[in-house]
Amino acid sequence: MEQGTPDGTDLSDPLAPEEMGLSRHDMLYLDGRGLSCARLRAGELNPSVGKALIRQVIVPGIPAIVKTQERRCRGLVEVGFSSPRFLGGTRLRLKSEVPLASITEILSPFDLAHKTEAHHVGALGPTVGRLAALARNYGLRAGLYGSAALRFVTGLPFLHRNSDIDLLLRYRTPDADTLSFYRQALEICAERGFGPDFEILCADGSGIKLAELLGPGKTVLCRGLYRTELREKEVLEWLPPPTPNS
Repeated sequence: MEQGTPDGTDLSDPLAPEEMGLSRHDMLYLDGRGLSCARLRAGELNPSVGKALIRQVIVPGIPAIVKTQERRCRGLVEVGFSSPRFLGGTRLRLKSEVPLASITEILSPFDLAHKTEAHHVGALGPTVGRLAALARNYGLRAGLYGSAALRFVTGLPFLHRNSDIDLLLRYRTPDADTLSFYRQALEICAERGFGPDFEILCADGSGIKLAELLGPGKTVLCRGLYRTELREKEVLEWLPPPTPNS
């Protein structure tokens, strides 16, 4: 069977997204053929959206973001694109697919948080720095994703009043100290007018909303690369802390 996309892009790359090391929230920069393919697939996956609007959302300089995959396909990854523009009170977002071979750079939330700490982007840089330092004090590693991450990498106005700071956390089995971390993190966000939206990673890479995990329910919604499912809190497994040489 011939491999390729509707625009003729070669998909001889045998890798699946997870074999390339991709995870939810990763930012992907694309070459020209990747952008062309993304626009074409966006038109097919979002049939009510016109071509002109697609070209306003999928543009050079704004990365694609890895989303939960609806299917497993070698050589392709399902992504989302987000715009700083709003239409009818809703941010413009599009889902699409891009060839793995068209990816020129990958930025994980953890790569990005490290870079953000070193740069002052309005209130964002110091706030992320304080949150990352607080996380380290509690044995956690913090990554940055969402609107704040897009603001940092593009310089465009993705943040607005009451925007969330989206943090991805790993390397800790949640306990009583995790609640203490969360309360202090809420205070840091509130000082700068940001809302908190934190996820913590399970051992299999699935993300759980920290507020949900610390809440009274017995189950949580786990969002992975390929599926979203409810799990009992008591059976969750967590990533161990990194070794000194890792």
